[in-house]
Amino acid sequence: YYFLDQIDNNVDETYFDTTPDSRLGSLAPRDDHSVVFPARTARFAATFKNCLFLDGGVGEGGVVYYSVPGAPDQFRALDFFNVGTGNAGDVKALKAFYDNLIVFRERGIDIITGDPLNGFVYTPFVRGYGCKSPNAVVEVPGIGLMFLSDDGIYVLNGGLKGGEKLSINKISKELQEVFDRMNNSMLHKSCAAYSPLWKEVHFYFASDGASINNTGVVFHTDNLEFSTRTGFPVGCITTDENGEFIFGVNAGRTSANNL
Repeated sequence: YYFLDQIDNNVDETYFDTTPDSRLGSLAPRDDHSVVFPARTARFAATFKNCLFLDGGVGEGGVVYYSVPGAPDQFRALDFFNVGTGNAGDVKALKAFYDNLIVFRERGIDIITGDPLNGFVYTPFVRGYGCKSPNAVVEVPGIGLMFLSDDGIYVLNGGLKGGEKLSINKISKELQEVFDRMNNSMLHKSCAAYSPLWKEVHFYFASDGASINNTGVVFHTDNLEFSTRTGFPVGCITTDENGEFIFGVNAGRTSANNL
């Protein structure tokens, strides 16, 4: 089979083939170079080195698939990593960070390096702590990837080209009594966002036995200090184009406020 033409809409129902064989396009990929979409229950995605990375989803929580470069809808039969769940648990978030793809798992963090030409490499990085919510990982310029684990807030930084190694540090030790009250079974509902306007990183999570987010911790990037928030049952949070926080509350209303 050869490429014939592309229909760029979902309206046309009839196509007339007037292209001679001499003007056909490239040869179709081999069967093992274009398999049926493998991650039908995928929950998390990221682009890295011009490839689309997806988790395996329900039932394949320890699998990461990646597409053909420049073709996010084409997957080769052998282009995946199956690392199992083990002590690290399922994949919970995928984040491209400089020259690395960070794979956050329930109780661990792994790293994917390399490129499509020379091959990708999957490497376990740390065990014992990770991240249970894809919405609780946020990149903060000049600081790194901040994420909420089951015992506090961590920062992953480094990883620049030129030999700088990745490192992870816990930065919330001064508020340990706040994080000791977290409801770990509800951490999958936690969320975070960064505002360059307010120079703040907000984290919200459930504590004191609550089943919804009821506690907020704010990291101020200008003075590297923490503060806490109460009375904001934030279920999800982001920022608009001006850097203002926008959040949805668990009471069924939405609000836009300076938190």
